[in-house]
Amino acid sequence: MNPSFHKVQSEQKKRGAALGITCVLFILIIIASRTIVPDFPKESRLDEGSISSAASRRFTIYNLTGDLTLEATTFLGQFASPVPSLPSSIAPGGLYSFVVGTTQGDNVAIARYKAVNSSGSTLGNIGMRMGVWDSGFALTPELSGSLTSYQESSTVYIYRQY
Repeated sequence: MNPSFHKVQSEQKKRGAALGITCVLFILIIIASRTIVPDFPKESRLDEGSISSAASRRFTIYNLTGDLTLEATTFLGQFASPVPSLPSSIAPGGLYSFVVGTTQGDNVAIARYKAVNSSGSTLGNIGMRMGVWDSGFALTPELSGSLTSYQESSTVYIYRQY
């Protein structure tokens, strides 16, 4: 046999072995980095309703009164863009979502509505205090008149009480 042929085969085996060793080292580095570097703490991960940072959260209000329109009277605090503006209303069966929190740390926003029937009479008031901070959130609905609510996480369902 030709000695140069054996030389070429030998060099190809060396290249193949070098490539194999490189792949094995790369895989070991990935395994080691995932083992040694811990995951981020759960609190700093984005919540399902947040948009841009760990200090943001989406809050939603559903109007399930059946026949009352929720007319906004006040928006105060640290709403993220787009900031809600007046006039604004939520029709029966409708919803509106707010995103609260624009900075790391404590973020608080307040939305107030009046519940109005078709003749223009106010039958109740709603206040939603929404707070977001680095480690969690809070939603506190305050209702008056013939209204009641059900809360699930960062969502409030408004009902009419008969």
